[in-house]
Amino acid sequence: MDEYTPNLQKVTTNPLRGDGEMRVLLGSLLFLFLGVGWAESASLIVPDKDDCEYMPRLEKFLSRTRVAAGELTEFEYYEQIVGWYDGYVSARNIYDPSAHGNIHNGITFEKFAPWLFNFCREHPTGRLIEAVEIFFRRIHGEEM
Repeated sequence: MDEYTPNLQKVTTNPLRGDGEMRVLLGSLLFLFLGVGWAESASLIVPDKDDCEYMPRLEKFLSRTRVAAGELTEFEYYEQIVGWYDGYVSARNIYDPSAHGNIHNGITFEKFAPWLFNFCREHPTGRLIEAVEIFFRRIHGEEM
């Protein structure tokens, strides 16, 4: 196989799905070392493409089990967002006392994603963290 022949094994499976525990652990450790103040000035690491202008392009991966070779870069951005969400939720549940250990009410990324994509279509200048925080406040019935 030469360097121009796509490796179909890479594009027919989702290699990151089985590493959920590792993503959660790494996300939690990042927040531990960054210092969690949950104030507006708290440091936060976000995925490469965390802007709402780009986000709707990733919606197609929500229901896919296969990814074409030409879509690998976008798929990697999608997986970054899934992993970031898992890590962010875990860190908030562990280190934010106001979360009471359940900031997301058990809502997985797959259930949150349709709301996220809709939010981003309506707010193309928004950011991922903004969408997540608004979503969490809404599911907890808090005023914005």
